[in-house]
Amino acid sequence: MEQRIETREPRVALTYRLVGDYSAINYDEAWNAMWKCCQDNQIGCCGCDVEYLSTYLDDPVTTPAAERRCDVCIAALTDKIADTLRGMTLGNGVRLSTLPGGRWMVFTHRGPYDTLGATYGEIYGTVMPTLDLDPERPAPLEKYVTDPYSTAPADLVTEIWIAIK
Repeated sequence: MEQRIETREPRVALTYRLVGDYSAINYDEAWNAMWKCCQDNQIGCCGCDVEYLSTYLDDPVTTPAAERRCDVCIAALTDKIADTLRGMTLGNGVRLSTLPGGRWMVFTHRGPYDTLGATYGEIYGTVMPTLDLDPERPAPLEKYVTDPYSTAPADLVTEIWIAIK
């Protein structure tokens, strides 16, 4: 598993909250709501000026499956897009938020989404105990590097971002 350290600036993002078992919730519901919001505002949210992420707010080991929260996000990579997102009319569960910045350890997962659990197990079981973690760290981020609608599952690339000091 590849890993590196990166610094992120805080980023303005459209977010949609999902609640439930992370392996069973309907992620398409969130993506479709945000894409519809962009269409309703006559804004394209595809391309190199945005990134697609999820942030998992609850520990799946200690939080009952039905109570786990996940924010699915479309984050601005430029000030122009951030200003555009700030000016949108929101609704249908879509809200505006700011994703945290700071130093992050980035792990690259290659393969189907249903094998991410094993990658998280390796990260949390082997790597995390060796890291200098920020005690007030934000929830981890998953960044979807490849398009799941046009990429074979075996070729998907997902980055897992864990905040560090």
